[in-house]
Amino acid sequence: MHTDLAGLDAAPVLVRAANVSTGDGWSVDDTDIWDRYGVLLATARQTRRVLG
Repeated sequence: MHTDLAGLDAAPVLVRAANVSTGDGWSVDDTDIWDRYGVLLATARQTRRVLG
């Protein structure tokens, strides 16, 4: 979290989720969330093991 979410209203947000790397059985995704004014609310990174 990059800001206090207590004052966040029910307005729409912009979410960008992208796969930034896949190889050797691993995949990494980055996600960013902004409010309607362009303020960055949160970022996340997920690393996944790819089987099969």
